[in-house]
Amino acid sequence: GNYREIARSSSKVSVVCREFARSSPKVSRAYQEFGRSLSRVVGGLLGVRRELVEGDREFAGSSPKVIGSLPGMHRGFARR
Repeated sequence: GNYREIARSSSKVSVVCREFARSSPKVSRAYQEFGRSLSRVVGGLLGVRRELVEGDREFAGSSPKVIGSLPGMHRGFARR
């Protein structure tokens, strides 16, 4: 999904930046800093995605317990 699109677009940006960076030492340093920042951002997004997936799994696992603990709710959901 989205994280793959981000990874693909970041590699395209990386190629363009590399070509541009060859023209100036200042640009080269800025490109290197940008590359490090981009790596941290992408890594952070992947970490957030992982946490969301784990949270969804925990929620899905606890939902039947929560529904079962509410008076009358279990029967209502069972009829649907």
